[in-house]
Amino acid sequence: MKRLIAFAIGIVLFFGNARSQTYDTTQYYGMMNYVFHHVDKSQVATGLLRDYGIEFLNLDNYIGTSLHDSNFLALDDWRQLYASLYSSQINSNAGLLYLDTINRLINKFNYTSMPISFACFNYNYNKIKDNAITNNLMYVNSDQLYDVVNRTESPYETKELFAIAPIRQAAFTGNNDFIFRPELFIGNTGKTISSIAYDTIGGNNYQTVAFNTPFAIFYDTTGFFDLSIKITYTDNSIRYGHTKIVVYQNPNSGAGRYGTGFTPPTNEPMTATKSYMGEFGEGDITIDLAENNTTGQIRKPLIIVEGFDPDGEFDFDELFLRLDGDINLPGVPAIILNSGLDDINEYDLIFLNYSNGTDYIQRNAYLLEAVIDEVNSSKTTWNGVRQDNVIIGMSMGGLVVRYALRDMELNSEDHETRLFISHDAPHWGAN
Repeated sequence: MKRLIAFAIGIVLFFGNARSQTYDTTQYYGMMNYVFHHVDKSQVATGLLRDYGIEFLNLDNYIGTSLHDSNFLALDDWRQLYASLYSSQINSNAGLLYLDTINRLINKFNYTSMPISFACFNYNYNKIKDNAITNNLMYVNSDQLYDVVNRTESPYETKELFAIAPIRQAAFTGNNDFIFRPELFIGNTGKTISSIAYDTIGGNNYQTVAFNTPFAIFYDTTGFFDLSIKITYTDNSIRYGHTKIVVYQNPNSGAGRYGTGFTPPTNEPMTATKSYMGEFGEGDITIDLAENNTTGQIRKPLIIVEGFDPDGEFDFDELFLRLDGDINLPGVPAIILNSGLDDINEYDLIFLNYSNGTDYIQRNAYLLEAVIDEVNSSKTTWNGVRQDNVIIGMSMGGLVVRYALRDMELNSEDHETRLFISHDAPHWGAN
């Protein structure tokens, strides 16, 4: 049936000028709505029609009945599968959560101080049967699909999509805490989970765990390790998923690195005090005091602002890994930027993570202004002197910082910033 749809779209593209009175057939959904114009969409029971949407990954690989090389899942893959479903919504029966709502839900449990959680979905969807035309269930006329009146059966079949992935992929040697949270399990199958189990060594050695109960996995060496998940439902059906966890050398050597210093990182949710286009920017800050700062207060602020982050994966952990070594050689201290900032210069690091890493520059800039105000109102002195801020804007974050600082200046607000470092920011625009 996909070949049929592709053929119909090709016809519409070829005769676009003659067929575009109602639909803009130069756009994907204009073409799809033209092809499906005469179809009774209410007969798609799940509201999700695979033939209507965009398939970012091969959905047939992710049905959860077996594990193989083609269905390892990281969070990026999980999002692409969800986006495939999201794009296939053809009527109001689907009711899928917005993509930014999914990101906010994931980010809620993605603080570095929390155990690694898993995002899971299990959805039924429909597709047009391969024999729908030959069995006289649908027909094509003038490049459009039509229902056959009084047909003997539905032209749609029901398929299933199952996906589960950790929301953080990286771990360290030693014990690492993981957790399954019911808030991150979504779907439309109506099934109830009776048990969850995981396996780290293969050979069907599954260990059962409960929702909302952290469990530890110990890694004694660095590298990539398989992690398999088994979900059993009350109807005795079972779904499987697996991923790979990348394990780095644990940097907790007491050498004065961010993330392992005297004061552990803290996370604090932040909301802008000014709105942009009627909405307030949201995010969180990770505060990691310098190793020698035992006061519990910010003394010498270094504010780092993240860049363009469409999948929400760049967080404090990722920043820390990049500060402490060569990301291509995990565990090898190729650079000493981290110790230079911490041990030598005693900067207290404040990392800003947006809830929406693709939001308007202005909205995230207003969020940064709230962070700057928070830092300025809470910091104390270092060596008896009140220190001005140093702010680093990474990539798009450079634009966010530039806008925020200038906006504060234009509104006579003291940002107390002595140095703005723009790191790889597209101030002249990006292609």
